[in-house]
Amino acid sequence: MAGMAILSTVSFSQQPGRQPSVQFPQVTQLVGKQLPDIKVLDSQGNPMSTSDLRGRHTVLVFGCLT
Repeated sequence: MAGMAILSTVSFSQQPGRQPSVQFPQVTQLVGKQLPDIKVLDSQGNPMSTSDLRGRHTVLVFGCLT
């Protein structure tokens, strides 16, 4: 059983010097651009928009956080 765990760890580890097979778009080109007004629901189901955040330091996270 311990041998299987060691083998699976080695086989799924990242190989150094190898380029990733997936290229992700550069997002830094959006730094300094104005955020469009988007209306969404917060974690309690209350409506909010990005214009509510204007003038505040904010970190936006998009995706499933469950």
